[in-house]
Amino acid sequence: MADPLVFEPSYSTTDVNKGGARIYDAAWQKGGVEITRRGQRFVLMRRDYLAKLLDEARDGRPKSLDDLLRDYDAPKIKTLTGNFLADPATGKEGI
Repeated sequence: MADPLVFEPSYSTTDVNKGGARIYDAAWQKGGVEITRRGQRFVLMRRDYLAKLLDEARDGRPKSLDDLLRDYDAPKIKTLTGNFLADPATGKEGI
């Protein structure tokens, strides 16, 4: 799994209360900032930056059944899973 997304700089909620404009300016310039409160982490992010992240996450994902089945090799899958039902259980699973 990839490293968690980190927004720099990071501010506390006290910083937001005392200097909100400075935090908003940083979020505008960097795309987003992290705000911490009582051990929890939040993100203040520009809407266009969020839209860009979502578009990038959607890219490459199957959009139809045909996309999902592209490069699917049915004979290979059958050989890899052929003994699944015939093999005895090895743990707590039950079929």
